[in-house]
Amino acid sequence: MKSDFSVAVHALVYLSVKGCTLSSDALADNICTNAARVRKVMARLKKAGLVGAREGSEGGFCPQVPPAELTLDRVAAAVDTAFVESGWHSATSPLPFAAAYRRLNLARNCAPSHSGRAFISPRTPWVETILQAGR
Repeated sequence: MKSDFSVAVHALVYLSVKGCTLSSDALADNICTNAARVRKVMARLKKAGLVGAREGSEGGFCPQVPPAELTLDRVAAAVDTAFVESGWHSATSPLPFAAAYRRLNLARNCAPSHSGRAFISPRTPWVETILQAGR
C-alpha cells in the first residue's frame, strides 16, 4: 500500500472534522508532511470527485462527498491503491458460530480479522464511523 493512501485518508478525515475549506499548508501541518505532496494527493481526490478545490488566498480543499457515503474503496481507487485479498479459507463450510460472528460483524459494517477483533471493511462508510467514535 502506498503512503498516498494514508495521506488521502488523513486529509479526508481532517476536512470532514473541520467542515470548512482548508489550504494545502493547513492540511500538511496536520498530516505532518510537505504541502506539495498534499497538493498532489488532493489533485487525485479532486479528479475522483471526492474533494473540491478553490484557488486564491481564500482557496483550498473542501469535502464533496458526505462522510456517510465515503468508502475506503473509493479513496483507494482515487490514489491507485489496491487492497490484498486472499483466496484461501481455512474451512470449506464455516462453523455455526463463525457464521453468526460474520453476520454480527456485517451488521456492524465490519469484517472479522484473524485476531478475532473486528476491523472496518474497505466498503464501510468509514469517515462517519471515525467521527462518531471521536464524540
